[in-house]
Amino acid sequence: LERRGKSCIIINLPCSSPPRINGIIIDSFTAESENCIFPPGLIEEIPELKEYKIIPDGPVSERIRDFREVERIRFNCSRDLFKMNWDFFFVLFLISDAVQHKFYDQLVSGTLRNDSEAIGAWRDLDEYVGWFVTNAPRNSVVFIMSDHGFSVRKKKFAVNRWLMEYGYLRAKSMRSNNLGFGIEISNFLVKHSKLLKIGSVVYQVLSKVLPVRPILQDIEPDFSHSVACAFGTDSGPVGGIYINTRERSKSGIVKPSEYEDIRSKIIDELEELEDPKSGKKILRYVLRREDVYFGEYLNRAPDILIISDEYGITVKNLPVIFDGRIERNDHAMEGILIAHGPDIKEGSKIEGAKIHDIAPTILHIFGLPVSKDIDGRVLKELFKEDSEFTSREIK
Repeated sequence: LERRGKSCIIINLPCSSPPRINGIIIDSFTAESENCIFPPGLIEEIPELKEYKIIPDGPVSERIRDFREVERIRFNCSRDLFKMNWDFFFVLFLISDAVQHKFYDQLVSGTLRNDSEAIGAWRDLDEYVGWFVTNAPRNSVVFIMSDHGFSVRKKKFAVNRWLMEYGYLRAKSMRSNNLGFGIEISNFLVKHSKLLKIGSVVYQVLSKVLPVRPILQDIEPDFSHSVACAFGTDSGPVGGIYINTRERSKSGIVKPSEYEDIRSKIIDELEELEDPKSGKKILRYVLRREDVYFGEYLNRAPDILIISDEYGITVKNLPVIFDGRIERNDHAMEGILIAHGPDIKEGSKIEGAKIHDIAPTILHIFGLPVSKDIDGRVLKELFKEDSEFTSREIK
């Protein structure tokens, strides 16, 4: 947009520093330093920026009241910036994520009190969004969207524990989740699967009755004896498995000639995986990386991607299927997209829109060419039939 002469104001967009445009940028929680306002002189034009914080201090999910104050200041600063001259304006509010991680199950069940901080946070957001919609320049298009959805996940699928039980992963050592009495699970238990399963059952029972929440630890793989493993923090419904190939790692043990057979075998077994209690399939999709990604860095992606509708994917040291006391509210694949403006088709429902469709749609609105290299498509079905955006050819 900037290369085409359009002015941009970007507030709280992850990975937006160091700035790569000359417009106004206020960075997000990914900022590498406290200097998150560009250009720095902007702070003199908008005094409230002196109070600006990206996120509250301390654990976000525990401090909704403080987060509301941070978002109030963000809104006030954004409101002042909104009154400047711009062609493209973006602002991200984070509090909905913090609230839903802690309270989503209570929000959807209607058990939260109307005077709770969580309900208050949503009232704040409603006020902020309403202000932007009401004060948007005439003929502008407003998009309201999320980067993911939320769901209540009563169970977890422990992918690394599954890889262990199927012989694909060997752990160096494991500590049990801290239940208040610090039991250590030694290498002996790891190597003897029957004892490991007995320990898992005991833990699952104890976790439901003990008043403390478990402190969850990862499984540390022994790469010299592991064929595959998953990395990273818990990521809601999506997880990735890496095959421990020789070309990827010095401690890799899988030869290039063995790679596809091993990957296919793991995929087949995961696709058939069922919850023994319900008989339901655990995973919605089991995909090869090339089914999802492309480009010169494809080899850095997980070899297998797994996606579930009902189970949170975890790399923590838990039983394969865990339904004990654990954080239940987690990300979901389906988020929201709402569009508003004089050219938007009123009351229509858009099916199958994806998060990466927004960028080409915005370029189309500006009458700019959409590169063949960009992901996504122009969402022409958003617009009225007599809109110029509908009749306009996609460049």
